[in-house]
Amino acid sequence: MHYFTNNYSVLLQPPPIQTQIQSLPQTQPQPSFFSVPNYNGCSIVDALKSIGANSSYDYRSSIAALNGIGGGDYQGRPNENINMLNLLKEGKLKMP
Repeated sequence: MHYFTNNYSVLLQPPPIQTQIQSLPQTQPQPSFFSVPNYNGCSIVDALKSIGANSSYDYRSSIAALNGIGGGDYQGRPNENINMLNLLKEGKLKMP
């Protein structure tokens, strides 16, 4: 914006605009879940195979860790596998 005073041109700067940037809340990615198998047996290995999932010990160990099974020390114990199988059948078993 120009103003003329006493034959001088004065350029006036508008005051700086104060902006406040609000950061968006950090959102955690939503977990993916295994599909519910059409399986009635009692083996987590067979249940995972029935849905085409990797059933290796290492993969089951990572599944267990993600789902809080075995307290971070999955050993493939019957109670750990039963917990995993129950979560899978309920559609609540998180995928790594």
